[in-house]
Amino acid sequence: VEGFQLSNLDIPAIVPREVECSSLASGALSVATFTMSEQKNTSEAFDRLYLYNVSSTATGFFRLCLKYGSFDDEGFVEVGIVSVRAACSHPKVLVDGACVVSCPPSRVPVAGECIPDLEAKRPLERFGLQSQLVSFRMR
Repeated sequence: VEGFQLSNLDIPAIVPREVECSSLASGALSVATFTMSEQKNTSEAFDRLYLYNVSSTATGFFRLCLKYGSFDDEGFVEVGIVSVRAACSHPKVLVDGACVVSCPPSRVPVAGECIPDLEAKRPLERFGLQSQLVSFRMR
């Protein structure tokens, strides 16, 4: 984490993008998909906070939140976005537990994993619910 006046007392948290960091102030959310060691270090200029052994069981995009340890009355604030990719070498993506070169037609790549393509499942909605007249020329 880069910033200013960072310390080892600062508390990091990683939450889904749909969740605001400010909701962590009440302690209402605990994300079990991430683990990280308690070991943290700051640079000599206190402008970088290093986190060690961070791992996740879920892929996708997440918010990186931080609670400044020296300000007990302040809640968590967003300091960045975390992208978690599957353990496949680039440019491969994860499909049903296997690393493959590309996603099947019904899925799209997101953070190294193939997720269902919601647009492909709703083809009529893209064109509206109105009937379409299509002409074919046969030979």
